[in-house]
Amino acid sequence: MEILTDLREEKHLSISKLVILLNNKYEKNYKIYQIINWENGHEQIPQKDLELLCDYYEYPIEKL
Repeated sequence: MEILTDLREEKHLSISKLVILLNNKYEKNYKIYQIINWENGHEQIPQKDLELLCDYYEYPIEKL
């Protein structure tokens, strides 16, 4: 999803930094390749993870 890349870049985050922040804040175990695949549209994002990302970015899920 291109919007995820845009949201990440607006916060001036690398993918690796985002993974660290998400894992710490939400007690998850995301991997860099997952975020890359989601941003590039190579993998479908599970709904719960999409909700979590929207929460992190403070972005309404309805706009996706």
